[in-house]
Amino acid sequence: MTETDSLHHGMAAQHGAMTVIAKNNLVAEGWRAVLTRIAQAAQQRGVHLSSVVVLVPYAQLMAQAREQWAAHFADGFMPRFETTRNWATALGAEPASHTGFRLDVACDALTGRSLLETAGFGSQADAMLGLMLEMAQQLSGLVAAVAPAERAQWAVAARSLLDAPLAGDALRLESAAARVALEWVLATESPTDVLFGDGVHNATPMLVALEGFHPDPLAASLLAHWDEGGLSIPLDDVFSAVASNAPDQRVALHQALDAEDEAQRAAACVMRHLSLGQVPVALAATDRALTRRVVALLVGEGVPVKDENGWTLSTTRAAAQIMLILRAAAWHASSDDVLDWLKHLPADTVPALPQLERWLRGLGTRQWMQARRNEPQTQPEVVALCAQVDVWRSGFKGSRTLTEWLLVLRAQLQQTGLWESLNADQAGARVLAELRLLDGLEADLQGLGGSDRRMTLAQFTNWANEVMEAGRFRPDSDSDAPVIVLPMPQLLARAFAALVLPGCDEKRMLAAPEPPGTWTRAQREALGLPTREALEHAQRAAWRQAVRMPHVDILWRTSDEGGEPLLASPLVLALELDAGGAKGRMIACRATCP
Repeated sequence: MTETDSLHHGMAAQHGAMTVIAKNNLVAEGWRAVLTRIAQAAQQRGVHLSSVVVLVPYAQLMAQAREQWAAHFADGFMPRFETTRNWATALGAEPASHTGFRLDVACDALTGRSLLETAGFGSQADAMLGLMLEMAQQLSGLVAAVAPAERAQWAVAARSLLDAPLAGDALRLESAAARVALEWVLATESPTDVLFGDGVHNATPMLVALEGFHPDPLAASLLAHWDEGGLSIPLDDVFSAVASNAPDQRVALHQALDAEDEAQRAAACVMRHLSLGQVPVALAATDRALTRRVVALLVGEGVPVKDENGWTLSTTRAAAQIMLILRAAAWHASSDDVLDWLKHLPADTVPALPQLERWLRGLGTRQWMQARRNEPQTQPEVVALCAQVDVWRSGFKGSRTLTEWLLVLRAQLQQTGLWESLNADQAGARVLAELRLLDGLEADLQGLGGSDRRMTLAQFTNWANEVMEAGRFRPDSDSDAPVIVLPMPQLLARAFAALVLPGCDEKRMLAAPEPPGTWTRAQREALGLPTREALEHAQRAAWRQAVRMPHVDILWRTSDEGGEPLLASPLVLALELDAGGAKGRMIACRATCP
């Protein structure tokens, strides 16, 4: 490095440090405005601050709010900063009963299947179960947001809405799944019902809700329940007003060739910010596969990363190993299924695997059972391995209760040497716990509706897949890591020196995200589920906050798998148009490869 290069690098690093201070000052200014409003409202109402409860839109803001209060009001009492769920748990809320909807797919899949069979949909339970669980999850938040005293009236209107006949077999099944899901959720006492109690209301003379980008029906209902004792503060409005006083900001736009190029560029952007002292860096989780690749590249360079978002449990290597076992155990398993499973076992467990694979490839037989009729008598090590494979697979024959299937799977993991490696891995241990494979956890499933029902291997496989699709894995990480992975909406009210925002193509970063579920527009509006317009409003608001970071790198790919061409997201195109028209205080520029 030349003397001039060193000077430029030092000036850049100093500028990066100043940026961190400036950003922290802006965030602190926003929090000061929010907290001052709370303190003034409490004073005007004659309420002691220690009896004020402030609801935050997501859990990470609880610590942030406490730190900011301690910084701005060091000598005063502090309100309680809570999420609704955390507050209910602190008040001793009871979990749902064995027959209730528990937001735990391992349990709910059993109970849900039993409810469908009781309702006369036994032959269609496999097709309806996943959809019904999704509907029940969406309805549970709506039902919890209705005050218990008003729930019966709400239920009448909801039943009337869902009872409308629909044409077509598929639509009739969807309608039936919605009705069963509604009755299931209505019969479940929500843990947050404790918040509507008179004792809680009397002990909390003032309730404040800090609003995020997405409306919180429960927080809104609690504010209405508190009446004059409630106060709502939209965080977006406050921090947007503060950001309007910030200096001009530069947003760098990076166009990548494909997914790998995008991941490499995103990782390089993060590394550049770190080298300039622009920490912490936020990495927005817009696409789980892309984000995991970027994180892997950073970890490979020795960069500590804290992942607040995590990823779906089914995408972990441990979950893949479980599914390989179950696919290979099926009576119609292919030779490739069996080989894929065996290749994930410890090498000393299957020492003759190379010989077995050569024999199967030479045989050219698709099905494992058909290949077993042509044993190579001249290769005793292959014959022995085939016999051992059949022993392992034989435990999965017939039908069993869920607890019995779990015992079979646990025994096979232990016999094949996978148990120890899964237990030693963070994601593996999480998979074992979610599937109730660890000792004693199977008791969670006993007493549930349908727990004594016998199921086939295919049904057990579906259950395991549903559990791992619903579960999330968040690896342990250093709380002071310089890189934080989080969803874009959770950038609100937090201090970051830089933001790297990959996945901003027309496919992954939609201006108007598709509403989840199969509800009709009329049902969404009547029930209070988010509409496309509401999701678009929230998406655009989150985008505006994101690009107000001091340093922002926006990346997208121009081609997807199979060479499909892609354009940048409409949000990116609008950003370029605004910058070209000199609107706002933001400068967007095409960037060269970092």
